[in-house]
Amino acid sequence: MNAMCRTGQHILVIEDMPSMALYLKIALELEGYIVDLAECGKTAIEKVSQSTGPTRFDLIVTDLNLPDMEGVDLLSKLGAMEQCPPRIVLSADTGKETRKRVLAAGAAAYLEKPFDIRKVKQVIEKWCVAKHRLKIHKGGDLNPQYRQLKQNYLQYLETLAGQLENKLPFQKLKSLVHQIKGSASLYGLTGLAQQARALDQRLADHGAAASTSVRDALRRALISKGGVSND
Repeated sequence: MNAMCRTGQHILVIEDMPSMALYLKIALELEGYIVDLAECGKTAIEKVSQSTGPTRFDLIVTDLNLPDMEGVDLLSKLGAMEQCPPRIVLSADTGKETRKRVLAAGAAAYLEKPFDIRKVKQVIEKWCVAKHRLKIHKGGDLNPQYRQLKQNYLQYLETLAGQLENKLPFQKLKSLVHQIKGSASLYGLTGLAQQARALDQRLADHGAAASTSVRDALRRALISKGGVSND
């Protein structure tokens, strides 16, 4: 941990998938944290560089699969900034080599998606000083917000299914599969998460040559929502 790092109550969540970002924001605010969001690396760097004094971020929670830069590069850029806060990574990439690179780039912790929100809270608690937290939502209930987030997520899946009617660039397709792999279980869609995991492996094994078959399979999975729900 950088000697200049400090911990406290203000958290920046870097996540380009709105349903995931909002879920984390609500869940952490109910724990008393103040949460800000950034959808890409550029915005995150701007927010961190502009945060000073009482508004300074005390912790960063980031995805690796960002639209504008590699997550490991972002970790390094953030780590080079003055008074860098601890950085916790949430990623659907389960490779041992990726974990090594992430930790070498300065991450304080690495958690795999799909994640257990209780585990995420425990790790964040470890890196935050409880006595400095402002309890802004005592006794809050996540259920109403969760139901709305799940409805938004299902609508998002419908939009993705429509996009998949047309050919997508390989990296865009890979990013979509990666997103679904990391988020579907969060909303009880275990079958969809399992299918996305298998499709992610197919892309890893065969590369762009598997794009058409993966795109068609992903579209079918999105339409059926994977066929399994944990509701």
